[in-house]
Amino acid sequence: MGIMRGVLLFSAIVVAGCATTLEAPTVNVTGQWSGTWAYERATLGQGTLRGTLTQDGQRLSGNFSMAGGGGRLSGPRVVTVVGTVSGNQVILSQPFLGELTVTGNEMSGVVRGLDDARVTLQKQ
Repeated sequence: MGIMRGVLLFSAIVVAGCATTLEAPTVNVTGQWSGTWAYERATLGQGTLRGTLTQDGQRLSGNFSMAGGGGRLSGPRVVTVVGTVSGNQVILSQPFLGELTVTGNEMSGVVRGLDDARVTLQKQ
């Protein structure tokens, strides 16, 4: 019983340490976006993105068509993204993790998947 209680306490501490306080959104990213992505290791590839985001308060969802690639990713594919908006930050949680900073009609940052990729999008 003592070991189980210790494991639960440790788990609670880890979860509490990972908690992120979200700010009220200062941007609205609803709309169509297009731009580019490139693996941070350039030899892995690069390509284009085009899609639509919907923001409801802090909640974010959308669909993007990805083209280009090399290595693990080639050819067009559609991905559904899910995340949150905190201040001027878009925090992606599915299907990739990442943080993008919104400045005016541009959004850029790093998305972490099998390999990290830099993403830059412009609102259409």
